Amino acid sequence: MQIFFDTLIIMALAVPLILLFLLVHHLVSRPTSPWHNHRHHAMGLGFMLTAFYLIISWGSFLEPYFFINHKVPLHFGLSKPVRIVFLADAQVGPYKRAFFMKKVASKVLAANPDLVIFGGDLVMNADAPPEREAAMLEPLSRVAQEVPFYAVLGNHEFGYGEPSLTYRGVDVHTVVHDTLEHYGIDVLVDEERLVSVQGQQLRIVGLNDLWGSGFKVMEVAPSPLPTVAVTHNPDSVYYLNSKVIDLLLTGHTHGGQIRLPVLGALGYADTRLPMRYYKGLSVINGILLYVTGGIGESGPRARLFNIPEITVIDID
Repeated sequence: MQIFFDTLIIMALAVPLILLFLLVHHLVSRPTSPWHNHRHHAMGLGFMLTAFYLIISWGSFLEPYFFINHKVPLHFGLSKPVRIVFLADAQVGPYKRAFFMKKVASKVLAANPDLVIFGGDLVMNADAPPEREAAMLEPLSRVAQEVPFYAVLGNHEFGYGEPSLTYRGVDVHTVVHDTLEHYGIDVLVDEERLVSVQGQQLRIVGLNDLWGSGFKVMEVAPSPLPTVAVTHNPDSVYYLNSKVIDLLLTGHTHGGQIRLPVLGALGYADTRLPMRYYKGLSVINGILLYVTGGIGESGPRARLFNIPEITVIDID
């Protein structure tokens, strides 16, 4: 599939270059051409071809390797502020590799988090052996050595490509789970952890992926502690009890991956969420939901107006 999308990108880059060359060649070699009488049209066409080439180049090979820290302030009534760094959808493999994850680790640590949470789809689960893809996550062990680091798994780990489950890849979730644990990352599978931060406790609840093997709605018990739940698929928000979760963190949508100003997300994700909720903070089913735009790509190796996002959540 990656070969297919890369071929499309190469064609999208080649066509405007060829047309631009032919236009310039025509103007230079044929001074009697009708184009000379319509230079403004020729210049406009040349400008559009150049802009198209630059947009495809930027979205395919430059923007996916930048980062933005998106800050989200929340008020839970804590005595001291707590900083959570949240990220998801690295999907290491053919596009993003270990060198990219080294940059991710540095950016996460530079944000000075009290704890870090990863919301699934760590690997692409492409044609490479799962051990090779999982090994590309090794730079995250630097983060786990410094601060508490929790993760859940996503549909790519389980090998599912869409909700009807008719498209099925290789199930690599055991390999990824064990590799992350080896790197010091606590993988939560329908589990909770009590975390002491700044002399106070938070409850972190990690839910198995909605499309994952053996998914069940975890009965999250009420607690007086602030409760942050994390799962990969935002559709989980429709199955959870709003009375026991203060914040639900999810990924999966990539923010649409391709976005346009005003219009928002263009890329469709397999989710019940309206596209306007593909990225950012919202309240759905009575639950405060945050969906990250993610740091990786699936399908085409492209992002547009949607820089890879490291979310910095400051709770007080």
